[in-house]
Amino acid sequence: MIRKNRVLLIVYNAAHFRELSRLAKVFIDSGMFVPLMLFVSPYPNMSEHCQQCSRLGVQAWIRGQPLQPTSHKAWAPALLLLNLLLKITQFIARLLLLGLLPSIAVNILRRITKLASSLYTEILSYIETIKLAVYSKLRSSDSLIVQLLRAYRQLSYARIVCRTLRPDLVVLAEDNVEYISGAWVRAAHRIGIPVMIVPYCLAGLDEPAAVYANDVRHQADIPENRPLVRSYPQWVYEYQGRRLVRMPAHQALPLEWLGISSPLPWLMNGTYADVIAVESPFMRDYYLKQGVAREQIVLTGTAGDDAIHESLQNISLYREQLYACYGMLTERPMILCALPPITSAMAALREEFSSYAEMLRFWLDCLREIENFNIFISLHPTMSREDFAFLDELGWWGMALAPPDTARMIALCDIYIASVSSTIRWAIACGKPVINYDVYRFRFPDYRPARGVVTVERKEEFRQVLHRITSDKQYYEALRLAQIECQAYWGMIDGKSSLRLINLAEHLIEKRQVQCRKSAPERFSKFIGKFLHSNKPAYSKC
Repeated sequence: MIRKNRVLLIVYNAAHFRELSRLAKVFIDSGMFVPLMLFVSPYPNMSEHCQQCSRLGVQAWIRGQPLQPTSHKAWAPALLLLNLLLKITQFIARLLLLGLLPSIAVNILRRITKLASSLYTEILSYIETIKLAVYSKLRSSDSLIVQLLRAYRQLSYARIVCRTLRPDLVVLAEDNVEYISGAWVRAAHRIGIPVMIVPYCLAGLDEPAAVYANDVRHQADIPENRPLVRSYPQWVYEYQGRRLVRMPAHQALPLEWLGISSPLPWLMNGTYADVIAVESPFMRDYYLKQGVAREQIVLTGTAGDDAIHESLQNISLYREQLYACYGMLTERPMILCALPPITSAMAALREEFSSYAEMLRFWLDCLREIENFNIFISLHPTMSREDFAFLDELGWWGMALAPPDTARMIALCDIYIASVSSTIRWAIACGKPVINYDVYRFRFPDYRPARGVVTVERKEEFRQVLHRITSDKQYYEALRLAQIECQAYWGMIDGKSSLRLINLAEHLIEKRQVQCRKSAPERFSKFIGKFLHSNKPAYSKC
């Protein structure tokens, strides 16, 4: 029987799961891989995603759960021993009640048992209180030593997982210094396991810089960050005339000391991983411009691209089924709107809105003004569907919450609306006109080359463009044709991305196996050399 290769998929958040669950299904359908999924960090809906893994046939763990069935020990734990003593005491007490021993012994034994039990409970409670206090102190502390311990703990856990599960390949959706995900790269490489990054979003250097620009802790020139700037200049980035560090020195230095940092800390997926499986020529050029080594980049497409391809091939059927679920008129075109999540850039939002809730109401009010379109609202993975459940009641009117598979929904829509979302790249690849409402004024340049993406910043601009694109057919058609001209550069919608990913995974595993076979004799000869050297006498004859 042919052994199937084991692939470990690391999940930190809901967006990671969305991408890696698609990849897990691709591995299962290939019949050559056994996907294993590990949820490293808690997030909303994580338990639901674990259940989805069970339905897919993917073995999954949440951090803290045993990676292997607990083996039975020959000796009993302390608590079981105490329970046994209590049972013996109860048995003796029953004998005493039968009059086999003097009644005075009964009272003494009862008191001793009660006192011992009470004392044991108090000791356990005291130890637990101390432990919780220490953990709480450590969590709230931000000192260098605590950050070093946290980083070392991440690395130790990654090593334990890799040694226990023994995967043939480790897959990450992103390598990000804030997640300390470099621990997985180092732990896997230490025992010869290749690592593949399958990016789920588009994020450049300016994105984290925009978040930290006004945070004093990230200023490069403050005394606390000077050791980091002096020793590791790659952590410094200049943004809008300000010198920033990606993370404060007390958080960044432990990553460098333990070897779990990144060669490009400011870039998501500036990584030491073996390969980055990019989805399009645009993303390949994007990473190259950011400084990623060419030999790390492999053009494959994503599993989501194949889902998009399949939806585009059957767009009329799927759209009809979708409309029927919500009681919508089947002859209407479709708008998909991805609402923006709460971010740290609320100051820019307040230029026109008093609150995040007011901004959402404005988006929805503008959409309600549009006639003769069916409108679906897509929620960010951090947003709760329960908070927007009222929209499903408007299905008969023409507005509803979108199913969670955004890639398929983009393939079915005619117009896509979002706010600097990385999902805009899917719409370009599908040839769909896009309104990019940059409500937080990030002003990222990523989508400027795509002429079918209309970027606006202000309320009235958004309302005007929305009405024009839904009422002026010539304007809509011009945007659609502009997207079609560049769609091949932005995505590989040919239905073969899954096959390319499987071939890449096989290549990485085979390459590792060849290297192991070649290095085995060398390691053996080194061992023999050390052994012979260690047995030489410590003196020489004259």
